[in-house]
Amino acid sequence: MRLRKLFVISAEKTETYTVRQEPPQSFPMYCEKCDQKARFLTVDQTVNLTGLGARTIFRLVEAGELHSEETIAGHLLLCPKSVALFIHLGQI
Repeated sequence: MRLRKLFVISAEKTETYTVRQEPPQSFPMYCEKCDQKARFLTVDQTVNLTGLGARTIFRLVEAGELHSEETIAGHLLLCPKSVALFIHLGQI
């Protein structure tokens, strides 16, 4: 009887993903309601700052609670002063 040696070869594969976020862009604009220049925020930035959902933010803009401007490309930008005032008044 002949003995055989059994070799088991195992391999592990590790993948690493790196997610890079571009630096937040600011959009210097003039807010007519505040009568001041400010660096407007995107909807995503406002969501991150307030913790509100995008739909809620759109509803607040429609209700006139948050000041906003729309770019030529159709992107909604929000006045940071109105967002800060909304947060300060504890309405979230």
